[in-house]
Amino acid sequence: MKTLFYITILLTKVINCVSFTQHKYIRRHQPIYSNIVRNVDENYLSVTKSSITIGDSIIDYYEPLYSNNKNTDSVLFFTGLDSIMPGDIYGDFLSTLSSFNNAIYVASSDTTTNQYLIKHMMTQFKSVTVIGHSSGGIGALKITQQFDNITKCVLLDPVDNSMLKKKNKKTFFGFNIDDNTEIMGMNLESLNVTKLFDVNEIISQITPKFTNPFTNPFKQKSVSCDNLDSVLFINADKSYEWKFFPVTVPFIPIFGIKPQSIENKTKYVLNVNGFGHADILDKLWSNTMHATLCKGSEDRNPQTLYNYQEFLSFVIKQYIQNTLTNDAPKNYRNNDIKFDFETIV
Repeated sequence: MKTLFYITILLTKVINCVSFTQHKYIRRHQPIYSNIVRNVDENYLSVTKSSITIGDSIIDYYEPLYSNNKNTDSVLFFTGLDSIMPGDIYGDFLSTLSSFNNAIYVASSDTTTNQYLIKHMMTQFKSVTVIGHSSGGIGALKITQQFDNITKCVLLDPVDNSMLKKKNKKTFFGFNIDDNTEIMGMNLESLNVTKLFDVNEIISQITPKFTNPFTNPFKQKSVSCDNLDSVLFINADKSYEWKFFPVTVPFIPIFGIKPQSIENKTKYVLNVNGFGHADILDKLWSNTMHATLCKGSEDRNPQTLYNYQEFLSFVIKQYIQNTLTNDAPKNYRNNDIKFDFETIV
């Protein structure tokens, strides 16, 4: 009997730790770091992670447990690297944002899938807001042009990488591709194989084309966002920081999307001091990026990083609810977060 008892206890613990594909209960009141202080309304502490299938895509989403969908706002979140980055590396941030009574869906890299997803969200929830991190910001802005009901967009350290993309989509690294080309099937009749190993051709494919040598090649063009009423820019200041000693190159040196590029819209600009581009990622990925590609907060204490993510969630929720003012971010419970905030009309 004693052995059976221990086996039962062990199986119970294993079952509680299993990540179910369709429905995973996230015990957000007991996060990975049990000493982290969470100060969110108790009604929204518990968050579920689930998934739905649209076509060939499996879409993860986070939502508050026991919430009423019609009173819940929803968010379509575009991850970095043009939404290729998996949503799981943002898990802590997305679940924290969800605990403020938001349903958070992780966008696909496929536009058609996102269109179906937004239609689903519009029928289920009170509102739809799009959020983009890094180069996911371009995808977030573009999708707003297809839906009149999306009037809010949040850009987290937004990056415009469109100038690095080849405009002529009929070619790729020297291949001449027509509409009947089968890339995986290697339909060689429509491929110019002689250019495959042409170094000059490859360089020309990945180098931005500048027509006027006296024009700033990195001057940003205005971004179209006719359907939006406003845009919230959230910048982690270390993403833009230069230092001579020790030598530090910013992660977003010249390709950042500036508020000035969005015309005739209200822009809210939040600059958070002391944090970096990857500090909204989960601990493993955030610390890895901090130690390699882009510096984040020098204080790597999990409580500090959680407070940062909770602060962003607090401000985003105010923005979604139309209660964001110049003084509103000061109402966040933790005074250790330093920031500058302005409204540009």
